[in-house]
Amino acid sequence: GGKAAGKESTLCILTCSYSGTVRDAILRLHASGRKVRVIVAESRPLCEGARLGYELAELGIAVEIITDAQVALFAGEADVALVGADGISAEYLVNKAGTHALSAFAKERGVPVLAAAVTWKVTGTEGTGILEEKDAREVTKAYSSLDPSPAAAATARVRNVYFERVPLGAMTAVITEQPDQLGSADIRRIAAGRRAQFQKLFYHDYTNSS
Repeated sequence: GGKAAGKESTLCILTCSYSGTVRDAILRLHASGRKVRVIVAESRPLCEGARLGYELAELGIAVEIITDAQVALFAGEADVALVGADGISAEYLVNKAGTHALSAFAKERGVPVLAAAVTWKVTGTEGTGILEEKDAREVTKAYSSLDPSPAAAATARVRNVYFERVPLGAMTAVITEQPDQLGSADIRRIAAGRRAQFQKLFYHDYTNSS
């Protein structure tokens, strides 16, 4: 993994789920004339990754859509792993479940892992991202033909947690609209600023204000 990329070489990007920031970054590379190959995990159960893949393919980008279970098989083919972020705190980012595994497999193979997000997604609170669990039927409809017995269906608990917290240490860097990549120290600095703004706004003693 992590192959050196010259101007005429194809840059292979591994990603998952659907991130508008990731999509825009890939499209900018493509528009600049860079040859791009995208490997995208489908991101079950609603397959947002597959949706991203088909959008990119429609625009002329070479795309391979894989099942989530195949991420380890393909991670070594990538030059870079690029994921989005629904929220970033001083310690972790929150993104679609599967992001942590993708980043771990990529780093294991020497592939840099970048998170792409706008800076307003950096928060000063540690409550970033409620790890909501959605309807299990989103998962089970893929294998409805199995037709389990009522007893088995009632006993087997099907989980459908949408998001997960990924330690910032799993990322090589965070890229934003700012010109430089952000490391963990940069994120902590921004998060501290956000936290100070939050405290000033919501914990100010307005009773003593003139």
